[in-house]
Amino acid sequence: MTTAHENTNRAVSSASRQHDRKVLMIAAAFPPAGGAGVQRSVKFAKYLPKLGWRPIVWTVEQYVGLPEDETMLHDLPSSVDVHRGRRESLSLKHSTANATSPKLRSLAARAWNGFGRYMMWVSPGSQRGFPDEFSKWAHDSIPPLVELIEMEGIDAIYSTFSPASNHLMGLLLKKRTGLPWVADFRDLWTDDYRYQEKSAVWRAKSRELETEILRSADRVVGVTPSQTKILASRIPSSASKFHTIPNGFDPTDFAHLQQAPNRNRNDKFVLGYIGRLDRWVTKPELFEGIARFACRLNGQQKEFVFRITGHASNDVLQQLIERDIPYCNEGYKSHAEAIEAMQSASALLVCGPHGTNGETTVPGKLYECLGSGMDILCVSMPESECATIVEKCEAGITTLFDAGQIERALCRLHSAWRNGEDIHHRRAHRIDKYTRLNTTKQLADLLDNCVSPPIVREEVFECSLIGIKRSW
Repeated sequence: MTTAHENTNRAVSSASRQHDRKVLMIAAAFPPAGGAGVQRSVKFAKYLPKLGWRPIVWTVEQYVGLPEDETMLHDLPSSVDVHRGRRESLSLKHSTANATSPKLRSLAARAWNGFGRYMMWVSPGSQRGFPDEFSKWAHDSIPPLVELIEMEGIDAIYSTFSPASNHLMGLLLKKRTGLPWVADFRDLWTDDYRYQEKSAVWRAKSRELETEILRSADRVVGVTPSQTKILASRIPSSASKFHTIPNGFDPTDFAHLQQAPNRNRNDKFVLGYIGRLDRWVTKPELFEGIARFACRLNGQQKEFVFRITGHASNDVLQQLIERDIPYCNEGYKSHAEAIEAMQSASALLVCGPHGTNGETTVPGKLYECLGSGMDILCVSMPESECATIVEKCEAGITTLFDAGQIERALCRLHSAWRNGEDIHHRRAHRIDKYTRLNTTKQLADLLDNCVSPPIVREEVFECSLIGIKRSW
């Protein structure tokens, strides 16, 4: 039986859709591809329709190299159209030749010519595409995107890094259509701690393209204040267009789990790590600290296990074996299973990256660790963004990559677990700002400010998790 409340929600949602504006979302990493980088885009797509913006997603048919997670498709409302093209040889309904008007053919041809200036350049001695292996997908996408923009009446463009080809398409479409464009850097590019391009020529060309992207976008988004500051320093005359929208967590992902995690449900103290564990986020001191803690249990080693849910590099596994640390490597799990792994642990380990600008990076899983309600051990570099968040939210213990500090922190967490206590005194109002609805509000505000006149939107916060409408 349909209730009056349901009828009201349907009426408001219908009225909101009639006034929705449309945003073209360019994101190669999109469900059914899985992984941490996918979640930012899919959660934006989930909540933007509730905030007056209807996403039309442009992505690849298959993202080779990322795991698959079909469960994330359930987050997308039916109003979200997803257009997919094969990465290696895009076969789409539209092309420059069959564009429906001379104006469209002209726009598509100019877009191709502009793209060609970048496509013709390759690294010396290499045949890889520029700026990355998605360059052909980007090249083939320009003509149909030009037509799609006019056919759908797109109001704004959003692109997300990485790969860089996402932003290259945003740049070319901005130049050809003049539409407002938001360039979202969910990671740094040439300033990232993992950026290790050996070719000086390639580095220079990448830097040149990145600067043009930062200069041309109407709004540029970073995921932490420090990273936004780094991006803004490249274009100091336009500092006001740079904004920070952090990653976050979706409370609905935890709705099927019990409200209060039971830390005594395990017969072992389970230190859980969710995500990718490799050389970028580990140091020998981390494993030494965990090994010392295991030894201090005085014959109670069976009471402890280090559980990894995600990818662990061979080097990491070797260090665990050499130090006789009891561990369980579960491998990659779906997002829903990863959430369950969080709440079945006794405490959660989060490791901040080290290296150039590593202290500016906040692992995406930290926010979901906050949402899980579990005690957190955050190990990171001095003055790191992730440690700052844990401390401000009073969500656990922070340490440096120091074996003694890590050992003592684990002892505190273990004692709290045995006594059924919480280490944290988390401040709910400080955590709430990291919900995916609130972070999407920030993106919707940027889009509103880019498009004139601004819209007055109906804010409906109940989401219906239904299927995905696909085309092409």
